[in-house]
Amino acid sequence: MALAPTQDRAIVADLESGNGYLVPRIMPLGDSITYGVVGANDTESGGYRTFLARRLDGAGIAVDFVGSQSNGPDDIDNDHEGRRGWSINLLDEASDSIVAAADPDAIMLMAGTNDTSTDTPEIMIADLRSLIISLSEAATEAVILVSSIPPIIAELKGEDRSATADAFNALLPDLIAELAAAGINVAYVDMSSLTETDISRPPVDSGLHPNQAGYEHIADLWHQALEDNLGLDSNGIGSRLDLAGLTDLQGSALGDRLAGDVRSNILAGFGGADTLDGRGGDDTIIGGTGDDVLLGGTGIDLFVFRDGDGVDTIGDFKAGSGGEVLRFEDHAGYETLTETAEGVLVTLGGGDAVLLAGLQASDLVAYNFEFI
Repeated sequence: MALAPTQDRAIVADLESGNGYLVPRIMPLGDSITYGVVGANDTESGGYRTFLARRLDGAGIAVDFVGSQSNGPDDIDNDHEGRRGWSINLLDEASDSIVAAADPDAIMLMAGTNDTSTDTPEIMIADLRSLIISLSEAATEAVILVSSIPPIIAELKGEDRSATADAFNALLPDLIAELAAAGINVAYVDMSSLTETDISRPPVDSGLHPNQAGYEHIADLWHQALEDNLGLDSNGIGSRLDLAGLTDLQGSALGDRLAGDVRSNILAGFGGADTLDGRGGDDTIIGGTGDDVLLGGTGIDLFVFRDGDGVDTIGDFKAGSGGEVLRFEDHAGYETLTETAEGVLVTLGGGDAVLLAGLQASDLVAYNFEFI
């Protein structure tokens, strides 16, 4: 069995395709634009983070967004470090604690819009240099992706502030090139394709924050940056795993996605809320601790449960004589067997249970239960 190479990164591994990777921890870092503010009455949409997360999820790509803040829709990983009203200096002052808690593999940094009301472009660049150096010292293994900031509408926020944003953006590529030449793992993300049509206007906002179309545009540019700097493609992202010659897989302490092939595989989730899919063959599926989603696939499979494994769901259990088997290694028997709207719920005590989706109690026979 392939042992988990890490206990602090989730694993995605698919024996059928041969693709696997460690799920990267990515920190969206910045101000209210990272937070996702559109206007005074539209602050909680998640902004670009929602568009980016949904695009990645739709492609089957797993990432772990990290940060001490959380907002946005429930269907995305909405952790981030977008601090409303914060300047570059404030981000710099908090950088050590921010990074220590999040342990990111990549940082998506967009900052400076708030500074345009008080600072010159040259001061902003000096402050950003300090922030990037601080981040690189606190997160020595992370790549820091630094974007230009969106345009500011001059007729609404003033010519000076708009010009400051433009001048800051013009200076940014040289700063990133300088820091990269000095050995810092940093890359420039060009968002100059954003225009004033991407910015909210009255009555929604005062010409400072992107509108939803603008946030979608920003998400597309961040997606391209992940392709360019983290190797994002249809098979994964970040650090890849070599699955050659493996028949069995063991996951990490986090939420893994493990999938087998046509052979009889052993898939063990270990910890976390895992998704395990045996596909073909007569597989052994071991969810481990955490509330897991288990799929046997086309074979006749063995599902193994131990004390403390939580509440698991089997999506395709084949009941009846000669069918699949539920093996309970630390239980003398089940406590209750109840039909629900979702299927049959088998409770085992101590908070452990198994939901057999889509089944009725009458589908199950003694053959399907093994207690050892």
